[in-house]
Amino acid sequence: MKKTVILVGAGRGLGNHIAAEFCRNGFRAVLMARDAVALKEYEKEFFAQGLEAIGIAADAADFDSLTAAFAIIEKKFGTVDALVYNVGITGTDPKEGVAARDLLRHYQADVVGAYQCVQLVFSNEFIQKRGVVLFTGGGYGINPAPDHLPLSVDKAALRALALALHE
Repeated sequence: MKKTVILVGAGRGLGNHIAAEFCRNGFRAVLMARDAVALKEYEKEFFAQGLEAIGIAADAADFDSLTAAFAIIEKKFGTVDALVYNVGITGTDPKEGVAARDLLRHYQADVVGAYQCVQLVFSNEFIQKRGVVLFTGGGYGINPAPDHLPLSVDKAALRALALALHE
């Protein structure tokens, strides 16, 4: 039986490269992102490479959207084998600074969404299958960048989350 990885934060950069590497090692990939049109293109690109991938549109900052997407995945594939959380709102901060409201919006997607995804896959069966959870982009968590304040704060929080969950 083929293993399944969920890649939250699919895209032409790191996300799809990680998913493709999983596919080349015997997994099917469930690609998750907000843009359903882009996901269809990604599916075609994976298929053209002989890799199995399915796209499911969901917003990492929306509790209901994530819950619905993970329910679809579980119904279709059962308990997954791996979760990769590759979400990070990127881009250089505005010169006038970041508003507190924007900091909160970033945190919702970058950190709270990760925590919800872990809660949605975590089960006794996931543990028995020796399921794996990976978070990407930890560099800013160790070496924050002044012109990427929200991303730096969020990656530090995500790193703390990963360490705490590991224990």
